[in-house]
Amino acid sequence: MKTKDLIIEEFIKSFGENGFEETSVDYLAKQVGIKKGSIYTHYSGKNEIFTIACEKILDKCIVAIKQLLEVERDKPLDEQLFILLKTVCLESDFLTADEIAFSKRVAILSSSELLSLVDKLLAKYDNFIDDTVSRIFIDCAKQKMLAEEEITSAISVYRMLLENLYIDSLANQNCN
Repeated sequence: MKTKDLIIEEFIKSFGENGFEETSVDYLAKQVGIKKGSIYTHYSGKNEIFTIACEKILDKCIVAIKQLLEVERDKPLDEQLFILLKTVCLESDFLTADEIAFSKRVAILSSSELLSLVDKLLAKYDNFIDDTVSRIFIDCAKQKMLAEEEITSAISVYRMLLENLYIDSLANQNCN
Protein backbone atom coordinates (compact mmCIF):
# COMPACT_ATOMS: atom_id res chain seq x y z
CA MET A 1 0.00 0.00 0.00
CA LYS A 2 1.28 3.48 -0.86
CA THR A 3 2.22 5.91 1.91
CA LYS A 4 -0.64 8.24 0.89
CA ASP A 5 -3.11 5.40 1.31
CA LEU A 6 -1.60 4.34 4.64
CA ILE A 7 -2.01 7.89 5.94
CA ILE A 8 -5.69 7.87 4.96
CA GLU A 9 -6.27 4.44 6.52
CA GLU A 10 -4.59 5.47 9.75
CA PHE A 11 -6.55 8.75 9.80
CA ILE A 12 -9.84 6.85 9.39
CA LYS A 13 -8.90 4.57 12.29
CA SER A 14 -7.67 7.33 14.59
CA PHE A 15 -10.52 9.73 13.78
CA GLY A 16 -13.05 6.98 14.45
CA GLU A 17 -11.49 6.23 17.83
CA ASN A 18 -10.45 9.72 18.96
CA GLY A 19 -12.08 12.42 16.84
CA PHE A 20 -10.58 15.19 14.74
CA GLU A 21 -8.78 17.23 17.40
CA GLU A 22 -7.12 14.18 18.94
CA THR A 23 -5.89 12.85 15.59
CA SER A 24 -2.59 14.68 15.23
CA VAL A 25 -0.27 14.74 12.25
CA ASP A 26 2.52 13.61 14.62
CA TYR A 27 0.50 10.55 15.60
CA LEU A 28 -0.33 9.71 11.97
CA ALA A 29 3.32 9.99 10.96
CA LYS A 30 4.40 7.73 13.83
CA GLN A 31 1.75 5.12 13.00
CA VAL A 32 2.67 5.10 9.30
CA GLY A 33 6.41 5.04 10.08
CA ILE A 34 7.36 8.35 8.46
CA LYS A 35 8.48 11.76 9.67
CA LYS A 36 5.86 14.43 10.36
CA GLY A 37 7.11 16.55 7.47
CA SER A 38 6.56 13.68 5.08
CA ILE A 39 2.81 13.91 5.68
CA TYR A 40 2.95 17.38 4.12
CA THR A 41 4.57 16.05 0.95
CA HIS A 42 1.34 14.09 0.41
CA TYR A 43 -1.32 16.36 1.96
CA SER A 44 -1.64 20.02 2.91
CA GLY A 45 -2.91 19.14 6.40
CA LYS A 46 -5.57 17.40 8.44
CA ASN A 47 -8.49 19.05 6.64
CA GLU A 48 -7.35 17.64 3.32
CA ILE A 49 -6.78 14.21 4.86
CA PHE A 50 -10.25 14.40 6.42
CA THR A 51 -11.79 15.38 3.07
CA ILE A 52 -10.11 12.52 1.22
CA ALA A 53 -11.09 10.04 3.94
CA CYS A 54 -14.73 11.16 3.73
CA GLU A 55 -14.69 10.98 -0.07
CA LYS A 56 -13.19 7.51 0.06
CA ILE A 57 -15.91 6.19 2.36
CA LEU A 58 -18.75 7.92 0.49
CA ASP A 59 -17.45 6.65 -2.87
CA LYS A 60 -17.17 3.16 -1.40
CA CYS A 61 -20.81 3.38 -0.29
CA ILE A 62 -21.97 4.57 -3.72
CA VAL A 63 -20.11 1.79 -5.53
CA ALA A 64 -21.44 -0.85 -3.10
CA ILE A 65 -25.04 0.35 -3.46
CA LYS A 66 -24.77 0.45 -7.26
CA GLN A 67 -23.33 -3.06 -7.36
CA LEU A 68 -25.87 -4.43 -4.92
CA LEU A 69 -28.84 -2.93 -6.74
CA GLU A 70 -27.46 -4.15 -10.07
CA VAL A 71 -27.28 -7.70 -8.72
CA GLU A 72 -30.78 -7.33 -7.23
CA ARG A 73 -32.23 -5.61 -10.31
CA ASP A 74 -34.66 -8.47 -11.05
CA LYS A 75 -36.08 -8.54 -7.54
CA PRO A 76 -39.44 -6.91 -6.85
CA LEU A 77 -39.21 -3.16 -6.34
CA ASP A 78 -40.25 -3.36 -2.69
CA GLU A 79 -37.32 -5.71 -2.07
CA GLN A 80 -34.97 -3.28 -3.84
CA LEU A 81 -36.20 -0.49 -1.56
CA PHE A 82 -35.62 -2.70 1.49
CA ILE A 83 -32.11 -3.62 0.27
CA LEU A 84 -31.32 0.07 -0.21
CA LEU A 85 -32.64 0.82 3.26
CA LYS A 86 -30.49 -1.87 4.89
CA THR A 87 -27.42 -0.83 2.91
CA VAL A 88 -27.73 2.88 3.70
CA CYS A 89 -28.21 2.01 7.38
CA LEU A 90 -24.79 0.32 7.36
CA GLU A 91 -26.19 -3.17 7.65
CA SER A 92 -23.81 -4.57 5.07
CA ASP A 93 -20.28 -5.76 5.12
CA PHE A 94 -18.74 -3.33 2.64
CA LEU A 95 -17.53 -0.91 5.34
CA THR A 96 -14.88 -1.89 7.87
CA ALA A 97 -15.37 -1.34 11.59
CA ASP A 98 -12.95 1.62 11.35
CA GLU A 99 -14.98 3.16 8.52
CA ILE A 100 -18.21 2.74 10.48
CA ALA A 101 -16.61 4.34 13.56
CA PHE A 102 -15.38 7.18 11.31
CA SER A 103 -18.93 7.65 9.96
CA LYS A 104 -20.30 7.81 13.49
CA ARG A 105 -17.80 10.52 14.42
CA VAL A 106 -18.64 12.51 11.30
CA ALA A 107 -22.33 12.35 12.26
CA ILE A 108 -21.62 14.06 15.60
CA LEU A 109 -19.13 16.70 14.47
CA SER A 110 -19.36 20.03 16.25
CA SER A 111 -16.79 22.06 14.30
CA SER A 112 -18.64 24.44 11.98
CA GLU A 113 -15.70 24.38 9.55
CA LEU A 114 -15.79 20.59 9.30
CA LEU A 115 -19.60 20.52 9.17
CA SER A 116 -19.53 22.88 6.21
CA LEU A 117 -17.00 20.63 4.51
CA VAL A 118 -19.05 17.51 5.23
CA ASP A 119 -22.20 19.16 3.85
CA LYS A 120 -20.41 19.77 0.56
CA LEU A 121 -19.11 16.20 0.44
CA LEU A 122 -22.50 14.72 1.28
CA ALA A 123 -24.19 16.57 -1.59
CA LYS A 124 -22.81 14.03 -4.10
CA TYR A 125 -23.97 11.10 -1.96
CA ASP A 126 -27.38 12.68 -1.35
CA ASN A 127 -27.85 13.28 -5.08
CA PHE A 128 -26.95 9.66 -5.79
CA ILE A 129 -29.43 8.39 -3.18
CA ASP A 130 -32.13 10.73 -4.49
CA ASP A 131 -31.55 9.57 -8.07
CA THR A 132 -31.58 5.92 -7.01
CA VAL A 133 -34.77 6.26 -4.95
CA SER A 134 -36.44 8.25 -7.74
CA ARG A 135 -35.58 5.56 -10.28
CA ILE A 136 -37.06 2.85 -8.09
CA PHE A 137 -40.29 4.77 -7.49
CA ILE A 138 -40.62 5.70 -11.16
CA ASP A 139 -40.25 1.99 -11.95
CA CYS A 140 -42.99 1.32 -9.38
CA ALA A 141 -45.28 3.77 -11.19
CA LYS A 142 -44.50 2.20 -14.57
CA GLN A 143 -45.51 -1.17 -13.16
CA LYS A 144 -48.73 0.37 -11.79
CA MET A 145 -47.64 -0.28 -8.20
CA LEU A 146 -47.85 3.45 -7.48
CA ALA A 147 -49.86 6.27 -9.03
CA GLU A 148 -47.69 8.81 -10.86
CA GLU A 149 -49.05 11.66 -8.74
CA GLU A 150 -47.81 9.83 -5.62
CA ILE A 151 -44.17 9.55 -6.75
CA THR A 152 -42.97 12.83 -5.22
CA SER A 153 -44.54 12.21 -1.82
CA ALA A 154 -43.37 8.56 -1.82
CA ILE A 155 -39.80 9.71 -2.52
CA SER A 156 -39.98 12.31 0.28
CA VAL A 157 -41.36 9.84 2.81
CA TYR A 158 -38.82 7.16 1.87
CA ARG A 159 -35.98 9.70 2.04
CA MET A 160 -37.04 10.77 5.55
CA LEU A 161 -37.22 7.11 6.57
CA LEU A 162 -33.71 6.52 5.21
CA GLU A 163 -32.28 9.52 7.05
CA ASN A 164 -33.91 8.66 10.36
CA LEU A 165 -32.96 4.99 10.21
CA TYR A 166 -29.39 5.94 9.22
CA ILE A 167 -29.07 8.21 12.25
CA ASP A 168 -30.58 5.52 14.47
CA SER A 169 -28.19 2.91 13.07
CA LEU A 170 -25.20 5.14 13.83
CA ALA A 171 -26.40 5.58 17.38
CA ASN A 172 -26.95 1.87 17.96
CA GLN A 173 -24.34 0.07 15.87
CA ASN A 174 -21.63 -1.85 17.69
CA CYS A 175 -18.35 -1.37 15.85
CA ASN A 176 -16.40 -4.09 17.63
